Amino acid sequence: MTKYVCQNCQMPYPKTNLIHRCEKCGGVFSVQNLVYDPDAYSKVNLAGIWRFLPVFGLDEDCEPCYLGEGDTPLVPAMFETKEVFFKCEHLNPSGSFKDRQSAVLLSVLKKRCIKEVLEDSSGNAGASLAMYTAAFDVKATIFIPSSSAGPKRQQIEMFGANVVAVEGARLNATKAVHHAQSESGIPYASHAFLPFGLAAYATIAFEIYEKLGKMPTRVFAPIGHGSLFLGLLIGFEAIEKATGLIRPKMIGVQAKNCSPVY
Repeated sequence: MTKYVCQNCQMPYPKTNLIHRCEKCGGVFSVQNLVYDPDAYSKVNLAGIWRFLPVFGLDEDCEPCYLGEGDTPLVPAMFETKEVFFKCEHLNPSGSFKDRQSAVLLSVLKKRCIKEVLEDSSGNAGASLAMYTAAFDVKATIFIPSSSAGPKRQQIEMFGANVVAVEGARLNATKAVHHAQSESGIPYASHAFLPFGLAAYATIAFEIYEKLGKMPTRVFAPIGHGSLFLGLLIGFEAIEKATGLIRPKMIGVQAKNCSPVY
C-alpha cells in the first residue's frame, strides 16, 4: 500500500494537519510502496484519476475531489519515420497536469478539515490550486513572482484566490510564502514539497501503459523541479514490478533559461 514517509528518517506523514517538511528531522517527504494493481482498480466505480483510488494511500473515508482530471487523450503522430504519442495533459480542467496533484491534495484537505492554505507558484500550480480550492470551499493565497505571465495571473485571480505579487527572482516568492506560513501558521500547500502529487502523477504512467496496451520504449517529459518526471518514473517502475516488463527509458527536457537539473 502506498505510504508517504520522510526520505531521511522514514517518519510517516502525519494523519492530521498539513506539513511540508518532517517535524522530526526537517527532511522532505516522498512516496513508498506504490503498487500497480489493475484488479483493484477494476473494482473502483469512479472516473478520471480516481479509478486508481487505491494507489493514493488516502484514508478510506476520503472523498474524491473530482473536476474531470485524468484520462487525457494519447494522440498518435509521426516524427520523421517513427510513431510517437502525445499525452494531452493540457486537457485537464485548468490546462495542466498539476490538476492531478490538486485533486488528491484537496481530498486530503477536506478530510483534515483544513479551510485555508498558502502556496507559491509562477503559473500552472497556482492556477490549478486556485481552481480546486474555489470548487471545494478552501481559501487560498498564492504568492507569485511579479514577472509571472499575465494570463496565468489572471487565471489565478479569476478563481478567487488571493494573489500576492513578490518583486525579484522566483525564489523570492518561495521565501515570502515561508515567512507568511511561519507568521500565520496557515498550512503551506506546496506543489514542490508535498508528496501526494507523486502518486497522482504515477497515474499518467498507468494511463499510457493501459492505452498503448504495452510498455512504451521511451518517454520524454518536461522537468521544472522534477515532480512530474519522478511521478512518471515511480509509476512505470510499479508497472515493471507488477508485469515483469522493462520500464521505458526516461528522457527529461528543460528550458535553457531554467535548467538546474540539466
